[in-house]
This record gives sequence, structure tokens and C-alpha cells, in this order.
Amino acid sequence: MKSLIERWSPKLIGGTLMAYALFGFVLIVIRPLRLTLGDVVLTLDALFIPIAHLSLAWCVALGLVGVGLWQKRRAAWAIAVGGLVLLNVGNLLFYIFSPETFETPKDMGALFEIGTVVQALLLVLMIAVHPAFTTRTRRINVRAACLTWLIGTVVVCVMAVALVMKFPGSLVGPQRVGWALNHAALLSLVDRSFFDNHAPHAVAFIISIAAAIVLLLALLVAVRSQQNQNSLSRTDETIVRSMIKRFNGNDSLAYFATRRDKSIIYSPNGRAAVTYRVEVGCAIASADPLGEQDSWDAAIDAFLEHAREYGWVPAVMGASEAGARAYERHGLSAMHLGDEAIVYTDRFDVDKPEFRVVRQAIAHAEREGVWMRVRRHHQISDEEMKQVEQRADSWRDTSDERGFSMALSRLGDAGDGDCVLVEALQGRGAEATVIAQLSFVPWGTDGLSLDLMRRGPQAPNGTVEAMVAYLCSNEDLLVRQVSLNFAVFRKVFASESQVGVDPFTKTTRKILVFLSRWWQMEALYRSNVKYNPEWVPRYMCFESTTALARTGFAAGIAEGFIPWIDSEDMRGHADIDSPGADAALRAMARWEARLGKKTKKINKQVQARMTAVQALEAEGINPWAVLPAPTTTCAEVVAAPQEQEVTVAGRVRAKRKFGAIAFFDIADASGACQVIVDSKALRENLPQGAVLPNAIDLGDRVHIEGITGVSKKGQPSVITRAVRLEAKALDVVAPNANKKGNAQTPSAARMMAQGLLSDPEMQRELFMRSCRVNQLRQDLQGQGYIEMPSHPEMTTTLHLLAAVAGGADKVFSLEAEDSAHPGSASTVEQRVRPQWLATVMSTRADEQWARAMAGQLVPTGGQVAQSKDLKTIVFLDAINTLLAEEGLDKLEGGASAETVRNVCQSLGLKSRSDATVNSMLATIFNERLLPQIAEPTEFTDVPAELQLGSLPSMGGSYARGWMTAVNADVVASGFALDTKPAELEDTEDINELLQLGIPATACTVVRI
Repeated sequence: MKSLIERWSPKLIGGTLMAYALFGFVLIVIRPLRLTLGDVVLTLDALFIPIAHLSLAWCVALGLVGVGLWQKRRAAWAIAVGGLVLLNVGNLLFYIFSPETFETPKDMGALFEIGTVVQALLLVLMIAVHPAFTTRTRRINVRAACLTWLIGTVVVCVMAVALVMKFPGSLVGPQRVGWALNHAALLSLVDRSFFDNHAPHAVAFIISIAAAIVLLLALLVAVRSQQNQNSLSRTDETIVRSMIKRFNGNDSLAYFATRRDKSIIYSPNGRAAVTYRVEVGCAIASADPLGEQDSWDAAIDAFLEHAREYGWVPAVMGASEAGARAYERHGLSAMHLGDEAIVYTDRFDVDKPEFRVVRQAIAHAEREGVWMRVRRHHQISDEEMKQVEQRADSWRDTSDERGFSMALSRLGDAGDGDCVLVEALQGRGAEATVIAQLSFVPWGTDGLSLDLMRRGPQAPNGTVEAMVAYLCSNEDLLVRQVSLNFAVFRKVFASESQVGVDPFTKTTRKILVFLSRWWQMEALYRSNVKYNPEWVPRYMCFESTTALARTGFAAGIAEGFIPWIDSEDMRGHADIDSPGADAALRAMARWEARLGKKTKKINKQVQARMTAVQALEAEGINPWAVLPAPTTTCAEVVAAPQEQEVTVAGRVRAKRKFGAIAFFDIADASGACQVIVDSKALRENLPQGAVLPNAIDLGDRVHIEGITGVSKKGQPSVITRAVRLEAKALDVVAPNANKKGNAQTPSAARMMAQGLLSDPEMQRELFMRSCRVNQLRQDLQGQGYIEMPSHPEMTTTLHLLAAVAGGADKVFSLEAEDSAHPGSASTVEQRVRPQWLATVMSTRADEQWARAMAGQLVPTGGQVAQSKDLKTIVFLDAINTLLAEEGLDKLEGGASAETVRNVCQSLGLKSRSDATVNSMLATIFNERLLPQIAEPTEFTDVPAELQLGSLPSMGGSYARGWMTAVNADVVASGFALDTKPAELEDTEDINELLQLGIPATACTVVRI
């Protein structure tokens, strides 16, 4: 019951008051009716509140308060309660100061007493229903509104006194002034019984109209002061621009959200916002929400809640399909409003048959001597921009600038430097005059949206078509898409040439064509269709069908089609930031920081290489050509006999030039080799597609044709006949590309590329890991194991157990290293039935692999070792051989820690007091023995401290110790076995596997 009262009491009270005001207006206009209903007027006056039968100003005041109460406005409730308080205080004073207690006025009898009670009950009722009035009112300039009313009232009072003095009617003496002031300032609320006579009806009517006009002017000032809140602050505009750049690059209308005659409401997290404008109590959002699409719903919720708080009808103009769907999720209805014309420059070709009309228009304009000029706004001087603004104003065919959802309505602003101005001119040199101009705003990084179109009276036909065609064919702007005018009701206008159109559509089209005489709807459609655009639908969203008319009226005001008192654009910034701007600023700082990390500033070196690429392309050379596969690797070039025809490809690691001779060091996966290029000889006989040495930079990948030979210093080289580019590097990818002092932090890809070029250890690790994984896979498959691929919905352990439950006896899974943690170990997990568990993950495969790798890896000296050169030695014997060379006693197998510590001191090596024997032996090996190893050597019985030192947390035991070393570097070592049992923590998984009858299995996890 309470909610029902709160819902309907504002409507009932406000509607009653509006009807009361309307009844008074009828009585004023139709004087005979007032005389006929005299008794009814007296009754209403006595029982309720004074009826507006003598003053239009009082009629207007009652009507305005009634509208506010209908809309549940708190301000209207406060005014109504204040009026009732004054009325009841007047009643009370009357009884107190009446000559006789409770004496009623003449001709009213008991009505006055009943009315006193009723008016007191009305005050109680208004106080009781106070919770129902929840709608706030935007701040107004109370001082300005009151000052307007006061000055206007004084003027009306002077006019009223003058009129009454001139035409007093039956008024005499001082009553003339009192009567005039009552009608001019007091809204005729002083009872007429206080005056013996009255002025002529025409005088009263004129004064009443003047007083009503003063009230309306005061209201206008208040409304105009509210319009100042339809404005973005500088902070708001900064956030809006950042949102557009970060999130709304694909919305052609997003940039128009920077109009400064809009307000903004942010989502709670500050990552999205809705820009809107209030017209005649309707909050019209422009196009799609701004910001992160995942936060659109929160921003729309905030917008709708804000509209409900102020009693506005929410609506949306120009939403895309995605935006309309988002608003529909929140209860608004969407209606197809029209279509936006999008022209894609790669499809725009005036030579095609469908562009015949455009081609003819261009030809006509060219015959008239029209030529084009395109510039960004920041390239235009302030003086020229003022001329652009003057032409835009003088050539405008309407009194006000039109546009809200698809117009910026400003020129020459410092923040719009990326906007594009297209000008059509006639004449040359100093005599050239601009005859038409188009202005476009940015749409993402490769698009433009039409903002302004002006055509001078002297411009020949076809000028605008020629301007659009010139823009679409301009390659310097790098524009891929252009958004032209928005055609309202396009489908209706396009139905003209269709067959089987229904009568309703035909009638609608006739009405729209008629209205186009003033609003140019059909002209906008026809001006766009000739460009053969792609029509993208745009929608209007509204709250309900009952609010559709009001929404359309407000949209017409906002777009400038309907003249209105508050339709002027606000060009300045608001002084106060919108609520939520602080949260949006914090969110903006975070996304701009991430955007800054992704956006790399182009340095001078990269710019120079891009210029070189353009020069190569101008010569017909593809800097990223697909060339035949090389016949030789860099390592094979080093070992190849002289004067052998070869083609080799690799990345340039170093470049040296001595006169006409250039030397390149190139590298591929096998190693590096030297290339010698004679620039003079190559220039005289340059093959097709080949380049000269000066076109090659560090990091470029080149394809070399030539014969093998040696340099003057005897280094194996390729004597080059042709150098071709396989891939031009726009940035340096070379061993020294990240020297100390480089301001840019290298990415993971850059570090990998440069590391493989410059770090033999990284190359070795990459190849070793691959070979070891393949060897393990082959060994396990040779033992009858079945490899199980990783499953996206199960852990590796659960997946293997499920396979065993399904009948597999030996299964394993191999997981590659974690891409998020480069250098982490690859993992092999196996499950096997106990009866086949003879040895758990034998090291045989690993040992075979290490011996093979020792013979295949390219040592640092550049000579390829052979497997037969691999020698084997016991680890302790190698230590004792070293000690013998130093003149020290050899160590026995069970030597004490003190003995080994003394040996370390004799060798000049430091050791901790708590160091173990094996750790001290490892120190001797690493510091003294390993640097002396020059040929492939395999050590056996190696202590565990020397094996997998980088994985100290491994559980289980170490495999039989061995180590392979070559050229003072360890190639491979034994690996650890993690024999801890794998555990299933999910009880549902355990129960499910037990139900399947899983047999006992043994588990081994190996990390490589």
C-alpha cells in the first residue's frame, strides 16, 4: 500500500494542480464563463487554494509547480509546502486578529471554516507523502533568476501603475496603486473585497500577461544556467580523448563525444562512460558508450540511474548495433533510425561503372579549373583557420550549426590538430580562392568521419564529389575508410526504386520528402548514394513508446533541426569535473601506462631504415622477397673446398668496408661465415633483384650467391656475385644491439633473436634440449610406452591414470618448457605397471645422446669434433692427474674433508669450513680442470654436486653420474629422477578412478 501511494500520489497531486491552473486559464480567457461559474469559483477559493481566475501569472505559477509535482521533483514539493504553510499561517492570523473570534467573511458562511480545515489537511498530506518526491533538480543560478524576476516585476509595476492612472475605470484614490501592485507583483492573490472597484478588464489582462512573461523569463534564466552543466571540464575531455584512443578506435562517431555541450557519466571503475545532453527533460546519450566494452554495462547503469535521479527520460541517438544491444540489455527499446555511409578507399575507383555519376561530376569540376588541397588542422596557421571559420559561417544555409551525434561544431581548436581539412580552389598562385571546404575528424588510426561540409555560391557543380574522390585517392594520409553523412530513414527513401512497396512505406516516404524541404533528409541520402558506400545501420534507443514523441522532439532540438531557447553550443569548458572523474583518471593512468609499453617510439635509426625500404620499393626491389632455399649452410661454407658454387643465407652480424670491398659476417643455425663483396664489380653487372652493399644493414637477412674462397688473411669466405634481401630489418637485430645505455627494454623475441646470434651457449642449450627430448621419446617408445598428449581439462597425472584404467600398461606424457618462464625444464611423466618396472627411466638414452652431441656440436674453436675423438676418464683419476702436475699427492676414494681442504689451499682455491668432500672436488674441477679441457671428454662417476646444480629442489636420487665436456665447457650431465609419488587431491577424481578399477602403477617424473 505504501509503495502504491508513493507511486501515484505525485501524479494525482501534480495532475490536480495542473487541472486547477488550466481551469483558471479558461476562466481568464472566457470571461462570461467566469461570471456563470461564480459560485464554483468562490467555493474552490474558500475550500482549497486561490484559483487563477484573475491572473495569468498565478496560472503559470500553479502550472509549473504542478508539472514539477507530477515529475516527483523535490523542489516543486518544497514550493508547494511553502505555499501551503503561508496559506495556513494567513488563516491563523485572520482568526487571531479578527474583530470577533472565528468571524467568517461575508458571503462565505461555513465554507471559510471548512476551507481552513481542508487547507491544514492538505499541508499534512504533502508532508506525509514527502518520500514519494525523489527527483532532484540540477543546480540553477538562483541569484540571476531572482534578479530577473525582481527587475521585471518592478518594470511591470511601473507599467501597471501608469496604465491604471491612465485608465482607472471605477478605481479612485490610493486604491489605484494598490490594485495595480496586486496584479503586477502579488499575482492577484489579495482578495478583491479589499478594493471597492476595479480597473477595466483589458488593463487587468495586459498586466496579467506582463507578470506571466516576467515569471517565464525568470524560468528561462534558471534553465539557461542549467545548460552550463551540459559541458565537459578539461579533465573530462582529457579522459574522453584517452578513452577514444585506447578503446573506441573502431567507432566512427566516437570523436564527436569531445563536443563540449555534453555532460558525462562514468562507470564506477572509471573505464567506461556515457556522454549525454539534456533537452526538455530528456537525457540524450550520443552514440555508443566510451571506453572498455566490458565496462559498458556499468556505465549504462550509471547513466540510467542518473536520469532517474533527476527525472529525465533516457534516450540514445546514433548507436551502433553493438551499442543498441547494450542499451537493450538495460530495458531500452531500439529503433532503426538510419544508415551511415562508409566509403572504403581500397574499393573506391572512379573508373568503375558504378561510379559514373561521380566521374562525370569530377570531369565537370576539372573543366572549371577546380583543384584540391588537403591538410591536417595543425598544419594550418591561426590566420588561415580564422578564414576557414569565417567561410564556414558565411556559407552555412541555416541560422544555427546543426549536429549532435555526428558533428563537432567547432573549428580552430588546439585539441583538434589531427582533423583533416579538404579545400577546393579555383585559380592559381595568389589569385587562388577557396570555393568549398570539408572538415573530417579522426576515426581510429586509419579513418576519417565527416564533420563539416560547406560549398560557396560560386562553386561549380561536381565540386564536392571531386573533393571526396580526391580524399579517397590520397595515399599520403594513409586513410582506409571514410564516414560520410548520416542518412536518416535511408531505407524509406531507397524504396523509391523498389518493387512491391507497401502503402505505409509509400505514405511515409511522401511525408519525409515533404519535410525534406526544410530538413534536407532526402538530399543527404542522395548526396551519399552516388559514392556506392557501405551502409552501416544506426539506432535510436528510447525508454517506452509513450516517451517516443518526447524523445524525438528532444533529439530534434539537440541536432539543431528544431529551434529552441537552449540550443546554442557550449564552446568552453566547465569549471567543475564530473562525478567519477577521479576514478577515471586513475584508470586512465593505468591503461595509458600499458599503452605506452606497447607503443614504441620510432627512433631516427628505424626512420632511416624505413626510408631505405621506400627507396628499394621505388626501384622495384621487394625487401621481404621469397627466394629459393640456400644450397649450403654457413658451417659447410667454412669446410667447403675453394671455388665451389654455393648459395647461402643468413643474418648480417657484422659489416666492414674497405674502399670498394665490403665484408659481411652472416650467421644461420649452423654457425657463421664471412662474405666478401666487390661493390665496383657488382655494380657493373648487377643481377635482377640484387642490391649493392650500401643497401645492407646490420640485422638484415641476406641471400648470397657466389663461390667459396679465402681472404688475404686465409679465412674461408664466399666471393659474392649477387646479394639479395630476404628480410629487411627495420630495427637492429644483432649481437651488440642492446649495449649498455640503450633506452629501450628489449622484448623476449628480441632477446631470443640476438641471443641466438651472439651467444653460442644459448644455441647449444636450444639444440641440446630438442635432441634430448627426442632421444627420450624414442627410448620410451622403443620400450613399448604409449605417449599421451596433454588434455585441456585434466591434469597430466589424471590423464595418465585414466589411460591405465582404460587398459594401457605403459604410458608417458611429455610437457614442453613453460613459455612464461624461459629456461624452465621440460617434464616427462611416466606411469607403468609394477611387473614391467625393471628400471625406472634408464639413463641409457641420455648417455647415448650426450656422446652423440659431443661429436655434433660446433666447438668454440670452429672445428667440428668427431664422435671417435671422444675419450672417457674417471672423474677422480682426472683430479689426481691434475694434482700430479702440480706436485701434490693424489687423493684416495675415501679421502677426508680435511685432506681435500688442504689440497684446495695448496691450489690456491677457497673453500668453506663446512664444505663437503664432493663440493670441494667440484670446485677443483670447475676452477682448475675444466679450463684445460680442449677436446671432447666424458667423465664417469661424477659427484652429484656437479650435476644439475640449477635444480637443487629436485627430489629423489641422482642417476649414475657422468659428464661430457669439450673446449672448457660442459656439454651435458646426468639428470635427476624425481621418484616422489604423484598425488590426486580431488576426491571426485579419486572416486571415479577407483570405480573404474585402476590397477597399481608406479610413477616417475623426469625434468630435463
